[in-house]
Amino acid sequence: MMPFVIHSIGERLYGMWALIGTFMGYYGYMDFGLSIATQRFMAGAIGHNDTDELNRLFNTSLTILAVLAGAAVVITIVIAAAAPLMFVDSAEVETFRAVILVLALNIAVTLVMAPINGLITGTLRYDVATYVELGKLVFRTALIIYFIGAGYSILALAVITLLSMWGRMRSGRRSR
Repeated sequence: MMPFVIHSIGERLYGMWALIGTFMGYYGYMDFGLSIATQRFMAGAIGHNDTDELNRLFNTSLTILAVLAGAAVVITIVIAAAAPLMFVDSAEVETFRAVILVLALNIAVTLVMAPINGLITGTLRYDVATYVELGKLVFRTALIIYFIGAGYSILALAVITLLSMWGRMRSGRRSR
């Protein structure tokens, strides 16, 4: 996909996309391993048929991850405000801000959805998690080919990434 995307949007915008991807990549550390720990302990609670423990784990991880999602959005707003320090052209500043804010929303929703992914993998339904991941890949690839081929820019890539976020943090693996 990379040669297709670079050829379609140009080297400069692809460079911006790579820069934004670097910023977003660091957000993967914001869960501090909580997503994987949630999966592990939920699997234990499910194995012991302890619904009280499962509810406690789910609610606690959801609360902590929601706070972390809020922190990610605040950090992204600060980065977006600093865009004029990175770009001279006002159109590039606005593109950067729009794309990074859409991707921050993606990160925030992904963090909040992690306990649900923990339930899916905690019940050892890796088949469901794999089907979700494959469906997301096909969906995202088709949208990228259609919209980038039609002349849309990296904002379309960001929206496509947001739309295809399901299953993103499954098993601690993050995709871009």
